[in-house]
Amino acid sequence: MNILHGKRKKEEIEKSLFSEIKYLKKMDIYPTLATVVASNDDSIISYVSSKKKQANNLGIKLEIHNISDCRSESEAIQYIKEISFKEDIHGIMIESPIKREWKYENLINSIPRIKDIDGLGIENLGMILSGDENNALISATPQACIELIEMECDLLGKNVVILGRGKTVGRPLYPLLVNRNATVTMCHTKTKDIQKIINNNEIIISAVGKANFISTESFSNNQIVIDVGINYNEEGKLVGDIKIGKEDGLKARSPVPGGVGPITSILIYKNLIKAIKIQRNLT
Repeated sequence: MNILHGKRKKEEIEKSLFSEIKYLKKMDIYPTLATVVASNDDSIISYVSSKKKQANNLGIKLEIHNISDCRSESEAIQYIKEISFKEDIHGIMIESPIKREWKYENLINSIPRIKDIDGLGIENLGMILSGDENNALISATPQACIELIEMECDLLGKNVVILGRGKTVGRPLYPLLVNRNATVTMCHTKTKDIQKIINNNEIIISAVGKANFISTESFSNNQIVIDVGINYNEEGKLVGDIKIGKEDGLKARSPVPGGVGPITSILIYKNLIKAIKIQRNLT
């Protein structure tokens, strides 16, 4: 059985980005990402600071914009629109969580399509659904799932099941798989006999968000399993959706941590460089 570590793919993408960023700077284009936070929570600030460190290592400027003082959603949207008009800001991301009374969709859709680095705005999602991935900005975590699978096999003709229909992974991942000619089933809380569906698929992607939701002993027939879950168990240990037990039925699986995560983190900046190319009509 193969363990699909994300580190090698991350390093490959990183190497390509260094070259592209160097090229852009020769053209006096200095890649800049604005990260919008709506919280003073220490864990969020720490996470954004780690992203800033990675950006700095790549030669990318990351600006942190805290909108927690905005009194209303409309005020927050106005702020986001104002920074999106700045030519020297090439991309914008919205960090979760946001205030309960605000809607994430309203904030993300206030960002112009060509600066939507999360790739979760309605325009980018619509372009992906129509098959136009070349001109769309694609959400990093679904992209990372594709990258991991393609380390092991071609998706053409494969039967794939997604566990979870969330807006950040399951739903945007579905059309990416279809665009690669996979046959896709999506399971959710109302799906009956999930185990039977799992048994009939070659690739399983779990994006449920529940620790130990399913065990490796549930898999058979040389299946490939991608674990997107980021959960903490009762001991406070980071774990995925998949409980690791006997793995006789697996062809390959991604670990947590170390699978989807590393690729996701670098694809954010790949999206930023793609956004700049779209904005400047660069090939």
